[in-house]
Amino acid sequence: MNRIQIHLEIEVPTKEMITDFLKETPEIQGRMIYLGHKLYTQCKEQLQSWSQDNIEEKISNLRDKLQKMDKEKRSVIQQHKEELETMSRDVKERIHATYTRELQTLEAKNKSMSEELSSLRETMRDKHQREMQEMREQSDQKMDTLRKQYDERLELERAKHMTQVSQENNSSIKGQFGEKFTFFELNRIFPKYEVKDCHQETARGDFLVEGDNCMMMVEAKKYHKNVPLVEIEKFHRDMTVESNSDIQCGILISLDSGICGKEDFHIEFVGEKPVLYLHHTRDQMDHIRLGWTLFQILLRQDSLDTRLETATTAFKALMKKIKRNFNQQKKGIDKHHADQLNMVAVQQMQIIELYKHMGLNMQF
Repeated sequence: MNRIQIHLEIEVPTKEMITDFLKETPEIQGRMIYLGHKLYTQCKEQLQSWSQDNIEEKISNLRDKLQKMDKEKRSVIQQHKEELETMSRDVKERIHATYTRELQTLEAKNKSMSEELSSLRETMRDKHQREMQEMREQSDQKMDTLRKQYDERLELERAKHMTQVSQENNSSIKGQFGEKFTFFELNRIFPKYEVKDCHQETARGDFLVEGDNCMMMVEAKKYHKNVPLVEIEKFHRDMTVESNSDIQCGILISLDSGICGKEDFHIEFVGEKPVLYLHHTRDQMDHIRLGWTLFQILLRQDSLDTRLETATTAFKALMKKIKRNFNQQKKGIDKHHADQLNMVAVQQMQIIELYKHMGLNMQF
């Protein structure tokens, strides 16, 4: 086909078909014009060859053909519809059969799995029961073992407790506990000084603390009641004995009680040596350090005359003894007086009874 490039300017109404035509390339536009012209020429020639009768006949034929085609179309549609219904039934039947088979398979599988689950549950239950039985047996064994150990420990603790109670009821053992505690605390309080245990020596107190140019006697008592006078007198004898001339001062401490006749932190002089009394010292052992400091101050006083204070202490101690003897004498006299009055009353009754035997009435 020869191509001729012709540029035409045509004004046409704006339509979608024209717009689409104008959007195409010149080559496609040429083909579209060629095909359109070809169709137009053929249709024109065909129409010119038709007569009026032919046109009506052809129109009638076309109408018959259209009716026949419409009937065929309806027949095809009906057939197609029936085929679709048949296919739908077949599909439904196939799907139903497929799902039925799958459902049966699943039910069989579910049944099998249920049986396996039941068997597994039964096995697990049996295993659990066996394990629980074993655990109970082991627990019973452990409980028996623990109970036995507990009983043994309880018996041991009871024995310890009874031993401790026995020791607490034994004054000598209580004293030993107090002595060990005091010895430990003295070493803590006086880390630079020598602390000597004197329990094996006679009349040297319980402990000696030897410091710079000073030796202090420490007597420790463990009583639940106040330290009695007899212990105080023994402490005084130890302070004044000739063999203890190297001792410059002394402290009498009561770990768990007071001291009879002495105030806490009471100081006095025995054998011209300062002595101190401390109450309830177990929880305040540092008071011993204060006593040591007080002794250091007193012993550095060159003009201090301790003879009068020593005499006063001796006088007070002697007065206590005299008072104690006086009370004992008074008690003895009162008892003798009561005994004599009782004897006189008995003798009077005997005389009255004697006169009664003689038929006489005796009156005193």
